[in-house]
Amino acid sequence: MPRGRWQALTRYTDDGRLTVDNKQAAHLLRSIAISRKQFLVLGSDRCSVRAASLYSLTEPEKLNGLNPALTA
Repeated sequence: MPRGRWQALTRYTDDGRLTVDNKQAAHLLRSIAISRKQFLVLGSDRCSVRAASLYSLTEPEKLNGLNPALTA
């Protein structure tokens, strides 16, 4: 392993908020990948753009622990 990567690899030992694995990040990215595939079959370009816009507004709310249905 290159020495320049060792500090990044062992960073979780210095910060208790960091985890050893990346399950949470992979789970969050999975929903993005699934949605991206769904946008391809929405019926029209206009509909796809509208869905992507809504998605870009609601996902950050979910990541911050908010319920997008309740925030208006």
